[in-house]
Amino acid sequence: MEESQETLVDETVNRSLEEEKDSPAPPPKDRYSGVYIILILLSLGFLTPFQSYVAGLDYFTYLYPNHRPELALPLSYLIVTLVFITITIGLINYFPLKFRICIGYAIFIISLSTVLLLDFGIHNCTISTETGFILMLLSVMFSGIGSGVQQGSYYGLSGMLPEKYTQAVMLGEAIAGSLVAINRIITKAASGPERTGTLIFFGISLLFIIACFGLQFMLWKSPFVKYYMKQNTSKESKKSEIKCIKNCQCLRNRTSDGYNIQLRSREELDEESEEEIEEKIEMISSSKLKKVKKLFINGLVFRYRILKKIWQPFISVFLIFFVTLLVFPSITSNVQYCKIGDWPIVINIALFNFSDTISRIFCLLPYRFKPKSLLIISILRLLLVPLLILCVTPSPTNPIFSPPFNMVVSFITITVIGATNGYFGTLGMQYAPNIVSNNEKELTGVIMVLILLGGLFVGSLVAFIWAPLMSLDTYMACGSTNDTAVFKC
Repeated sequence: MEESQETLVDETVNRSLEEEKDSPAPPPKDRYSGVYIILILLSLGFLTPFQSYVAGLDYFTYLYPNHRPELALPLSYLIVTLVFITITIGLINYFPLKFRICIGYAIFIISLSTVLLLDFGIHNCTISTETGFILMLLSVMFSGIGSGVQQGSYYGLSGMLPEKYTQAVMLGEAIAGSLVAINRIITKAASGPERTGTLIFFGISLLFIIACFGLQFMLWKSPFVKYYMKQNTSKESKKSEIKCIKNCQCLRNRTSDGYNIQLRSREELDEESEEEIEEKIEMISSSKLKKVKKLFINGLVFRYRILKKIWQPFISVFLIFFVTLLVFPSITSNVQYCKIGDWPIVINIALFNFSDTISRIFCLLPYRFKPKSLLIISILRLLLVPLLILCVTPSPTNPIFSPPFNMVVSFITITVIGATNGYFGTLGMQYAPNIVSNNEKELTGVIMVLILLGGLFVGSLVAFIWAPLMSLDTYMACGSTNDTAVFKC
């Protein structure tokens, strides 16, 4: 009897293993690089709201001059985004990928619409600028929820696809900044009044988000995407099935119709034979608690093993994006040259985004820095911070860092920061999923987004604390007063 049970279990396990070893069908081709292009466009979407807030800082500074929007907006946005990307890691198996992404788009549409409504409310004097600023911060934080959910989802998806599709998401993020910067320059230069250009600018951003919402449905219909999503889920299901079979015992019960074969867990059979029904209830409750505890510990161990594999790109990505938000836009928005008004803010933002975008394209080249070299460069990048600090603290004894030369130095420095941010940040995000096994790729992608946002958050937090101690009030430094420079009812 026992031999027949073991034979049946062994045959089932061997059959499952043979099915697993069967060579899978070759992956479908990404015809005309359609999936690659769609991922670029969709990743444009989940950063467009934040990039719109940053590119509109010149207007927000005009509307809310006493609230330091260049510091408050990035920090409030990143706090919420960081929290929700962490939640995404914990709930990644409970909510479908498509559902998470659709929720993100709904949030983006609401938050950008709120900015437009607030502008009308303030200019019609139905709400005060203080109330408007608080509501705007809430809309920024609300968009951070959508960004946290969508970034984790898209990086998780790209982690399941071949390596270059992670680069597509990173490239799309950079292009988002460049397109938003171009949009801002055109609307600011061509629309006459400051307010008119800003309303057109945010209206275009809103329409683009709506277009991305429709475009994402094409992604799920692609055989290429379906194939890789199935590949990364079927193996785990098969392993769980085999583990279940190995921990089961085969029972053959005789019935009036013949034999009924059942698979029952060995632990369950032992409990039935040794314990009474009252004791079994307590044991079930205890076993459930132990199971939850074991699952939690196993989850931590699983994530720790991933971190041991990816620690070099993990630290590199954190440092790269920490330096970026430490100086951009907090310090760069305070570089002044009064003869051209607030244009240095717009130009610095545009230079950063253009250099960031172009540098990410170079990640397609065959030569790449190794993870160890990437870590060293990310540390050396800290040396660029003092240059920008000198640009916003001009000294009569040092003409190089006084207007207009400080503006030129800031343009050069922010271009270098943007280029290194794009190239080395993309390499770090690409390296990590390729170091781990297939069943770890999606989680690795989400973890890397978490550390990316962690670097942005810490950089923004440090800038929020110490940037006000060194920077000057733009309007006062240019010989104006807040009474003449800002909007009033």
